[in-house]
This record gives sequence, structure tokens and C-alpha cells, in this order.
Amino acid sequence: MKPVSEWRVLIVGLGQIGGSIGLDLVERTLVAEVIGFDIDNSTRESAVERRAVHRTVEDPIAAAEAADLIILAVPIRKTIEVINSLAESLSEGNCVADVAGIRTGILQTVESLEQPINFVGVHPMAGSEGIGLESAVHGLFEGASLAITPSSKLGTGWLESIMELIGGLGGNPLMLTPDKHDRLVGMASHLPHILGVALMNLALKYQADDDRSFKTIGGSFKSATRVTASSVELMLDMFLTNSIHDRELIEELIAELESLKQQITDSDEPVLRDYLDKAQKARRLL
Repeated sequence: MKPVSEWRVLIVGLGQIGGSIGLDLVERTLVAEVIGFDIDNSTRESAVERRAVHRTVEDPIAAAEAADLIILAVPIRKTIEVINSLAESLSEGNCVADVAGIRTGILQTVESLEQPINFVGVHPMAGSEGIGLESAVHGLFEGASLAITPSSKLGTGWLESIMELIGGLGGNPLMLTPDKHDRLVGMASHLPHILGVALMNLALKYQADDDRSFKTIGGSFKSATRVTASSVELMLDMFLTNSIHDRELIEELIAELESLKQQITDSDEPVLRDYLDKAQKARRLL
């Protein structure tokens, strides 16, 4: 296997995550060449201008054959489509990594392929509500956890090389099974999006009743609903591909809210104080 520094890397999808990976691969000279593909021509042009890639291609399938590592940075359901499209073009000499936020469905797709491929899921716990290449930044993965879920058919040496690349990006690898990943990410990422969407739609009802409502909104509400500005397509993908875990998490959240509601109703200050204090101390650990 080639050293990572000699790799040719193809990034499919030049949005915030794909673009940020490319920016650091190029700037830090972590690999020999970074090639990019995006369905939008202007995005491809911008990626070259910003040095998120060395060059772009119009046919990712043909480019994948000559790449050592193919990074899929597209929405979850699109990732599954691309894997199926690429499968016949791949060999033992290249590997696919994806950065999607759900593992189970994607790993099931990989494991069901007639021709085994080298595949590892690499989900970065990083990013903002920004959309597209314009929101890509240098150093996005510094200090961030990257959840690693290798397929059962991953060839010898690939995982170690992927870990090396993650280290070059400044990330911290976190090994998880697909199901554990999807449940934990549901809690840590999907649930804040769900809560933010619910809060924002509740505020809309207040605004419809009294158009002064939005004028009372300050920093705390804006912080709580920040992720609601994310791509609608991204949120749809998250919720629909992790629906079992997300439904369970909503039920758990409702139980927490019911408990808090009862404490407020009972005006039980010692119990309520303990509940708030526990949350405050936990938040300081993040």
C-alpha cells in the first residue's frame, strides 16, 4: 500500500465538510493530489480558486478508478446511491470513506454488495449551520471527534492509513459500532435539530398571534435554534434515515420535559434546584 503522502484523493461533494477536508489536505500537503467533484459547475470552479482541490472532474466514476481514497461528502441517501454506482469501478487498491451522519443503512448497503469494497465510515463531529462550499473553513476538524465505523471487509492496512489521515486533519478517532453511533448521534445532533425546529415553529405561532413576538427574541433563543438554519435536505436525511432512534429519543425528551413540568407545577424548589444544578454542572464538562 502507498504511503498516505502519495495518495490521490477524490472528494465527491464539495459542500462544507467536503470543502473543509479539501482545504486542509491541500494546505497541509497531507496527500499528493486532491481531486474534486460536485454536481454544480460554479462550486467546482470555486473549489479550485479556494484551493480546496487541485483540480476537478466531471465524471466521478472514471476518476474513482485511479484514486487511492474516495471521500463521499454528500447527503445520506445520496451516499447510498453513489456507493452502488461506484462499486464496480473499485478494486483492492482503493478505499471509500464517507462522512454521512448515519451508519447503519450505509454499512448495510456496503455489506450487501456482490463485489466487496474497502469501506470505512468517518463521521466528523464538526460543522456549522452554514450551507455549501462558502461555509467550508480551514481547521474545521482540529480537536473534533471523528466516529469510525469500518466495514467487515476492509482490507489490511486501510484503517491505520485512515487514522493517520485523520490525525493530519487534527481529529480524534472514535471507534463505534453502527447502531451505537446512530443512537449517540441521534442524541447529540439530531435531537438538538428536532428541538430547534419545534421551538422555531412554536415561535411562529406566537408571531402569528402577535407580530411583536420576534422582537422579544434574544441570544438564548437564537442559540437554541441556530441549527434550524441548516439545510432542510440535510435535516430530512437525518430524521428519515434514523427514524427509529430519533422517535425513541423524542419520547425520552418528552419524559424529561414532563418531569420538569411537574417540578415547576409543584413549586418544589429543592428538587427543581437539584435538577437545574445537575444540568449546569454537566454543561460545563463539554
